[in-house]
Amino acid sequence: MSRPSMLALGVLLAALLAGCGDIRLEPKVSGVVIGREYDPPERKPKKSCRTTGTGGKARTTCSTTYLTEPAEWELTVAPFAGGPAAELKVSHSAYARCPEGAVYPDCAIGTP
Repeated sequence: MSRPSMLALGVLLAALLAGCGDIRLEPKVSGVVIGREYDPPERKPKKSCRTTGTGGKARTTCSTTYLTEPAEWELTVAPFAGGPAAELKVSHSAYARCPEGAVYPDCAIGTP
């Protein structure tokens, strides 16, 4: 495997593993939580059809499967450094620990 391919694989693996933790933090942002948003899981139908046979004996069969998109939790943080507010996707536990007015990322990791 070439060096660029190994590097790309390493970056992909790191990104996948980063999503496995209980708390996802955005390390470049620190400030006050000014908003919170919860998007519940969403179940979306996906219809697929298949035709068998030909001519007058063709038969189409359709079925519907459902894909579930996971819930998402988001905090809006006003940075101490100034600038526009940051909208951050966080884990459920970070969302639960950070009410409006709390200091992020301290609230997410349990620091008073």
